Amino acid sequence: MTRSIGGFPPKSLRRILVGRRPHLRAWLLGACSLALVAAAAAGRPVWFAAAGAAAHAVDPQTGLPQLRSTALTARLRKLQIGLNVRILVRDIVLLVALAQVAGAGPAAVVAGVCLLGHQAMAAHQKKLAADIRRLRNVPVATRNIDLGDLAIVDAPSGGWEGRAFRNTSRSEWALWVGALIAAAGGSMVPAILGSAVTWCWCLVIVLRLRAVRNHHRSMPSAVRVDAFVDRWIENFRPTGILYFSGTRGSEYQVNMWLEEFERAPGRTLVVTRERAHLPHLAPTSLPILCVPDANRLMGLDLSSVRLVGYVANVGSNIHMLRMPGAAHVFLGHGDSDKVASVNPYCRVYDEVWTAGPAGRERFAEAGVRLRTEALVEVGRPQLERAFASSSPPTRDPMEAALTVLYAPTWEGWVSDPGSTSLMSTGAQLVNALVQHSRSVRVLYRPHPYTGIADPRACRADQAVRGLLRRHGAVDGTSTPHTGASPRWPGRPEADDAELSRDGMLTATDVQELRDGARRADEEYWSAAGPRAHHAVGPGGPSLYSCFDRCDVLITDVSSVASDFLATGKPFALVNGRGLTAEEFRSRFPVANGAYLLEPDLRSLGAVLGAAAERAHDTLGPTRGQVREHVLGRSGPEPGGRFRAAVRRILTADQSVGIPRPALVADTPAESEPV
Repeated sequence: MTRSIGGFPPKSLRRILVGRRPHLRAWLLGACSLALVAAAAAGRPVWFAAAGAAAHAVDPQTGLPQLRSTALTARLRKLQIGLNVRILVRDIVLLVALAQVAGAGPAAVVAGVCLLGHQAMAAHQKKLAADIRRLRNVPVATRNIDLGDLAIVDAPSGGWEGRAFRNTSRSEWALWVGALIAAAGGSMVPAILGSAVTWCWCLVIVLRLRAVRNHHRSMPSAVRVDAFVDRWIENFRPTGILYFSGTRGSEYQVNMWLEEFERAPGRTLVVTRERAHLPHLAPTSLPILCVPDANRLMGLDLSSVRLVGYVANVGSNIHMLRMPGAAHVFLGHGDSDKVASVNPYCRVYDEVWTAGPAGRERFAEAGVRLRTEALVEVGRPQLERAFASSSPPTRDPMEAALTVLYAPTWEGWVSDPGSTSLMSTGAQLVNALVQHSRSVRVLYRPHPYTGIADPRACRADQAVRGLLRRHGAVDGTSTPHTGASPRWPGRPEADDAELSRDGMLTATDVQELRDGARRADEEYWSAAGPRAHHAVGPGGPSLYSCFDRCDVLITDVSSVASDFLATGKPFALVNGRGLTAEEFRSRFPVANGAYLLEPDLRSLGAVLGAAAERAHDTLGPTRGQVREHVLGRSGPEPGGRFRAAVRRILTADQSVGIPRPALVADTPAESEPV
């Protein structure tokens, strides 16, 4: 949050300048610039001085610290009104004002030359900054790959480019102060001295940037990096690839599979396409290679790879699907009755791995024709370890509060009325919970994609968070949580190249980080006390940690409901589609183990009663059957069926093709160490 310094500017003006209306700041900046032009043309030095000071102060990039705005800076840049353009306009107007004082005499010419020098220095500085960025822009980014042979040097100190530009802009103050003194006294000497100081200041900055650029000339070229990656792949010879591409915030899709592939047989390489994902990938000992360029990815020699696993259906999958000789397997990122889980795009894969029989039946009922042997049941290995017992813990009826986890799904890319309860029922539901006669504690944890497709979902999310804050909730978006600390080694100011060089984790490091995240979750819950409501946000406790802490879940049709079956606890689904109970349960098999909550919330009391006392939980026995149908039968070794499926493909005779199991559900779990 931006704060004022010394009480300036006044509170009313500060609401305009640093509030959520950047267009007002843009208008104010434009008004100051127009005032500069008018005052210079009219020869009014006092008005010119006031407008000049205001134009400098409200500049979103180089003005007063409490008035800076990266959002407005980006908007102005899109409108081709970047910092250099704004400085140029101010310099031209200043030259006009000086001409009003000294006319067209030699002194004005000298001042004009100094102003032109100032612009030349700013342009050269911009070129040097671009050179430094180009030298440090390696074509790939990595984690857990030793890049010592590339001799990557440290990145410049954090914010170096922004500071350089701000210093250039600040150097204008000497020029402007001299000009204003000249305007008041009628002599051009102060203006010339101010211009000289500004010019010398810019020269120092340029010399510093030249030294930085020369230091980074030793950075490896793109050709050298490509050759290194080729050699590394040739030596590592990966047998499997875990492939991931997606929008920001979708890292959870691949994070859930990292530990499973660590335990799987073979040598797995994680391939991602977007650099922005790397800092948010969960700690892992697997090597990670980020290749944004499609041609570069398709040019890699991955002939040793036998299995490629995809966690999402995205367009860039085609760049990997073109690779022959490997089995292309769709893993997904959770088992769900959503329509997106039966995407016809799945026909492009050799196999589609589902958790249990429900996943197999889902494709048939949706009319998506796949070969019977292409649908392979592998269970949900993540849940088999996290929730080994299917029996819910016994709840003490004297416990202070009943904990309800409300975890609505997101609105989805396609129009599907009732897909999320957040917009239609969210605030009403949470309000009913916090005011219920039974003592209830609410944990609110929405889907990470909430609001990405429909702004109404974002507003509904804010309404629920606001409601919980009014009831004293712990805001998980602002509460420090050590689980949200940096997951990979490296300086905060490091760039992609330096983080790739330093981003190395051993198996011991990974285990320590995972243990630390679990301890952080425990500390988070214990710090707030047993009665506090929680609005869990990014970086807060994990979903499984929330599962552990709640007595009952209220959610929508999603993989959250399917995963919650592993806990054995009661849960409710919001029926916002206008279907009868029979129609809803027939359309969404996971609902057979759930209590149904209508939008009018008339059955909320029964849901809470089932959670409070096991004797009232009439669906308890049914949930066990639904669990096996949706998540698959658990074997003696958690994740055994998943590892058996991986081993089947890795050991297949490539000349014959991938061995197709009759039914993986009948395959005994693999229990030997890998």
